[in-house]
Amino acid sequence: EHRAVVERASIMGEELERDAAEEAERLLRDSNGFVSVLDRVTKAMADSGVSYLFAGGLASAVLGRYRHTADIDILVHPKRAREALDSLERAGFETEETFPHWLFKARREDWLVDVLFRSEGTSTSTPR
Repeated sequence: EHRAVVERASIMGEELERDAAEEAERLLRDSNGFVSVLDRVTKAMADSGVSYLFAGGLASAVLGRYRHTADIDILVHPKRAREALDSLERAGFETEETFPHWLFKARREDWLVDVLFRSEGTSTSTPR
């Protein structure tokens, strides 16, 4: 039984390595699209004057803890969420007020941008 457990663990390890390699290849293929969209988000937010921060998988990766991400998450002050969404729309994103009390979405080139503006446990000061 111990030998079977070791064999299963070995197979699982190989599968994880293969999955990680496939994910790395996908990210390399998609990186130009991602970087282009990220650049558009950054420029749109700078043009809007709305203070924001990156959250989710992107922020985690920048801080050294890789986590797969299929979107770009930004957090803005609730009073500035509509301005942020309008700026993304002017930058060529398709936009929607998905959940008007906490989340808007923008899409471009198969990439999704979540505009978060309310989150349990956060407190915000005056908007900038």
